[in-house]
Amino acid sequence: MEAERDRLQGLADRNEPLEKKRTETFGEYSAGWLKRRKPTLKGYEISKGHVTKALNPTFGDISLDSITVADVNRWIGNQSADLASATVKRQLSTFNSIMNEAVREGVISENPSQKAKHVRAGEERQRFVTADEWQRILDTCDEIEKVQEERRELMPQEKRGWLKHFVSWAYNSGMRRAEILALRFENIREIAPEHVVVEVRNSKNGKSRYVTCTAEMRTILTALRELPREADDTRLFPVSMTTLKRSLSHLWKATGLEDIRLHDLRRSHATILVQKGIDVRTVAGRLGHTGTGMLAKHYAVDRGDQEAAEAFG
Repeated sequence: MEAERDRLQGLADRNEPLEKKRTETFGEYSAGWLKRRKPTLKGYEISKGHVTKALNPTFGDISLDSITVADVNRWIGNQSADLASATVKRQLSTFNSIMNEAVREGVISENPSQKAKHVRAGEERQRFVTADEWQRILDTCDEIEKVQEERRELMPQEKRGWLKHFVSWAYNSGMRRAEILALRFENIREIAPEHVVVEVRNSKNGKSRYVTCTAEMRTILTALRELPREADDTRLFPVSMTTLKRSLSHLWKATGLEDIRLHDLRRSHATILVQKGIDVRTVAGRLGHTGTGMLAKHYAVDRGDQEAAEAFG
């Protein structure tokens, strides 16, 4: 008792708290982090999914100052066993953002993942949609929407008539999934009868941009205005992210195409433009990139390599 008294007296003499303040758990701190960052965080729903589905099951009940390098390494190993390396890296990036903020706020002294092992990068995936594959995708959309129309009376609540328009919009615009879902009719600007642009306000780089509509996109806009929707719903595509993911998963499986996803339509859009001789800076601007480096690395087939092959032949 005398030793404890002396310890407490020493803390009091140094103006230090007599009881150690409890450090928040990762789950508690990450919930606050999400709340604070929601107004400004691009891809908020994705980050929220990382926290709730990938991070909290492992770290949620552990206090921030108790998470060790070994804990992070075990988590990386477990995630890498079932998920692509790119997915694990994105989840780890969210973890780092949370822990780095805790360091800046003085909650913890260091981020344990800074000393953790690196996520091994997988082979860069390059997938382009050929003309025949694109036609198969459109035909499959028609088949799916035909079935939906036939079961209209059995499933009156099912949202119909938007799937083919969505994938066609992605193919014609090169826009990202989240960008398309966020579009509203008030974002449409008609410069002239055949010159319509759409303002993309939630671009990944934080800057808005204007994307000129192709003839097909102008036709889609007319069709979208006829879709049944709530009176105050001005979204071009009145569906949730969950509905979109479920519908696209069904579509890709039904096409029978190997390893296809929505982002491949964006990559194909860029590739077609480059092959048609459109300046790469123009293409990069249309896709929302601030430079041409990402375009050359991830999207368009190298036109110079194609010209080299033709010259050699």
